[in-house]
Amino acid sequence: MMILFIACFGLGKAARAQLPVGNADKNNVPPTAQQALKAILSNGDVPLTSIPSCKSMGTTFEDRMLLDFLSGVIAFQTEPESQNSLEYTVKSFADEKGKLFWQCDLLLNFRAEAVGDSDITLASNGVKFLMPRGSKKLVRRSLMCTGTG
Repeated sequence: MMILFIACFGLGKAARAQLPVGNADKNNVPPTAQQALKAILSNGDVPLTSIPSCKSMGTTFEDRMLLDFLSGVIAFQTEPESQNSLEYTVKSFADEKGKLFWQCDLLLNFRAEAVGDSDITLASNGVKFLMPRGSKKLVRRSLMCTGTG
């Protein structure tokens, strides 16, 4: 059983070296992957039907809440003979009024080859959301489900 699990929990050395130190403005420090995961899992009670891009998402027909969807996608990471990864990206975002946010994108990639066959299954599912600058809570109305398979 080979499982490749890549996650950027925090920032790399180069990114950390550029962060302000001491009493610096916390609004300029993006949330780490761990903080983003905590924020999204803390909002697992959001119904999938309340998010337009999530209405048809789910790993089973019983998935009703965001946590159902996320736990199903994370469970794919345990599939034997697969190569999976977790990607996290964060970038600055300003809304139409100029308010600043962090746009977080968590993407779980699944890649599996059939044993003795050349068939390859590729899929990516995840969530995208905004976190206000200086806060570690997400904006529920910004939630989007993303996926390719």
